[in-house]
Amino acid sequence: MRGLVTRRLLGLIFLLFVLGSCKSKKLVDDPVENARLLEMVKKYEAVLEADINERESWQLYNHVDEWWGTPYRLGGTTKKGIDCSGYVQHLYRSVYGIEIPRSTSEQVKKIKKVRQRKLKEGHLVFFDMDNKDKPTHVGIYLKNGRFAHASTSKGVRIDNLKQDYYRKRYWKGGRVRR
Repeated sequence: MRGLVTRRLLGLIFLLFVLGSCKSKKLVDDPVENARLLEMVKKYEAVLEADINERESWQLYNHVDEWWGTPYRLGGTTKKGIDCSGYVQHLYRSVYGIEIPRSTSEQVKKIKKVRQRKLKEGHLVFFDMDNKDKPTHVGIYLKNGRFAHASTSKGVRIDNLKQDYYRKRYWKGGRVRR
């Protein structure tokens, strides 16, 4: 128990250090915003059952949080409605500063395949939703089997690769080649 408390405390100290070293004045000078970010980190640590310590991780989860619940809309690219490949493209541009293609079929061509158990945060995960041996859905791998995506029924959300629905449709995952 003491080790867990120490690890959580060190994680929060690290997060405060990262936030304090961020160039955005808003993050340094706004205690309300800092409190919101700490709450966001706690929320996603609970959802993922994993620690979030790295700066890129914070940016990733902040993006997920900002887009959470955005409805699905085929061809959409805004918070009024977005589809899975549009969401992934927007996230990659916003979080990593990397341009990737707009369509799922083109995005899959930009990855170096990684075994499912070796996936890391930020890798793309592809699904064959119509049993035609080609990717028709994409998401961003987070941690601990979880991924963020634009679900057709519930909008932007986090799901688990181990859920039967996604486990049966998983097609491929990998890191984006630069």
